[in-house]
Amino acid sequence: MYADGWDTTRGERLRAQFFERDTLCAAYEFCRQMCHRGGKPIPFPVAKFGEMIRRADQRRIWAYRGIPLWAVPFTLLALVNIEKGEGPRDYPFHFLIQKGGSSPLSQIWEGKRSCRMVKCFSDGGNVVRGSEVPIGEDVYLEASRRFGWVLDKPRLLAALMALRGQ
Repeated sequence: MYADGWDTTRGERLRAQFFERDTLCAAYEFCRQMCHRGGKPIPFPVAKFGEMIRRADQRRIWAYRGIPLWAVPFTLLALVNIEKGEGPRDYPFHFLIQKGGSSPLSQIWEGKRSCRMVKCFSDGGNVVRGSEVPIGEDVYLEASRRFGWVLDKPRLLAALMALRGQ
């Protein structure tokens, strides 16, 4: 993943907007929904979400020229591996963004070609059958809309909000 330009001032505003309570909760819910096994969301630790944010800060994804807020969670998912769960059929996996060749990441939000997110087994890199998800604002909005349960969990909400200052 690489940027085809930088906008540091906008990046600072985008990061601040990402950490607004409802936006942060929606992004967390999106990532939780995407990290499912067998059609069911898995426990998604705040620590893993925090790791995503730390890596995003290291790579300065907030400052990628033109990146919209809805594209940030897709990008976050591509930054980490998801460890094996405790179930007998659980497996470690990671996400890849399929955007075509060595094109810049902006391809996913500019809509010049269809881009997809796929889940891959970490042990061999094979794509998990049926895991392809088109990348788009409508997909993000649908998967993130049921974030209200996070607001009813004060400790979880506090932990998420604390990620802003890491």
